[in-house]
Amino acid sequence: MNEKTLKKIIKEETQKVMKTPIVDINIQFDFDCDKQLVSVLHKYIEFLSSELNITSKFTLVLTKNRKKHNITTLALFIIPESKLIIYVKNRNMADVLRSITHELIHKEQLDTKKFKYGDDIQDIGGGIEDEANAKAGRYIKRFGYENTEIFELNFGD
Repeated sequence: MNEKTLKKIIKEETQKVMKTPIVDINIQFDFDCDKQLVSVLHKYIEFLSSELNITSKFTLVLTKNRKKHNITTLALFIIPESKLIIYVKNRNMADVLRSITHELIHKEQLDTKKFKYGDDIQDIGGGIEDEANAKAGRYIKRFGYENTEIFELNFGD
């Protein structure tokens, strides 16, 4: 039995005993989202939660309106609110999942005390940002091997 299969079995059995998800997440959309996109998103969050060391509740907001959430790039992690905001308009699912992963890795870094709120973190490059970029790419590739639809699905206008 390989490590991936073992992790999956452990997670499934733990959830049966606990009868609640291991990761406490609130997912919000500020637009009507296609059921297939929502299904893939939930499947990915399950996969990712078994991979990352996320120890506290967070909110994930998917939006098609940058101005409403003051987003200047594609994603934002608001540390005091434990909120991730991801801009999805006209983006491919794999790219959106990579943004979610990048921000969740920052949450994991915060939870595991690699940095703390208020630290001066280099926005482009630097250890914290480079780790989030590298790991996000790895997780998307691994998930995409078994879920190739992420490369075809799009959030649209």
